Amino acid sequence: MVQEWSSSWQAVVVSLEQRADRRRRVAALLEPYPWLLERLRWLPAVCGQSLAPERLVPHLLSNVHSEEQEVKPRYEMLEGTSTCWNHDWLHMTPGAVGCALSHRVLWESFPQHAAACDQDWLLVLEDDLLWVASDLEQRLGEVLRQLPEAWHLCYLGWHGQGVIHLALGDTGPLTTVGPLEPWSGEAPLGTFAYLVSRAGAKVLLEAGSAFPLRRQLDAQLSQLCADGSLRRCLSLL
Repeated sequence: MVQEWSSSWQAVVVSLEQRADRRRRVAALLEPYPWLLERLRWLPAVCGQSLAPERLVPHLLSNVHSEEQEVKPRYEMLEGTSTCWNHDWLHMTPGAVGCALSHRVLWESFPQHAAACDQDWLLVLEDDLLWVASDLEQRLGEVLRQLPEAWHLCYLGWHGQGVIHLALGDTGPLTTVGPLEPWSGEAPLGTFAYLVSRAGAKVLLEAGSAFPLRRQLDAQLSQLCADGSLRRCLSLL
């Protein structure tokens, strides 16, 4: 069945170079899916610890506190020093900023590369992936058949204890998948597994869309879904 859509996509795993342990684990998870490995590449993630966050303001990082009730700015330079004080560290850690910028790198490169290679969509995975459905090929094919016209983003997983149970081998009733449906963006779903279309990548790169960041990327995307900026879908693979 994979032949029905094999010519129009690519898969990417975002992973920090120093996390070889995670790459080994994800590689083992994906080993049963040669059709996926044939189109998979690994993208070195941006290391947030190496960033000077104040230099990302205002184009990539908002200086507005992510908690709306807080009136102080997120970043404040300490007078007489080159040091930046982060008032918002619980919500925007260096790792969170690096993660968001890693996804931005993908979105920036995808439309141009997709046009040259006639690719319609991208499967994005992160190296904290815990579980993959045994019938992934069938499930992904079904999702692609159900996607509406002019879609932008489609989530392929979920957070929570259910994923832990699946990773530990307790499949139970969680293997049952419902129909593809629009997602209203009530709560962040994470960015560890999603599909993005060529048009969706362009929308995400528009000024005032995903960037500058006001909150962590998954929450930022949820807000875009809630206000209708992204045409989005949800499928629990």
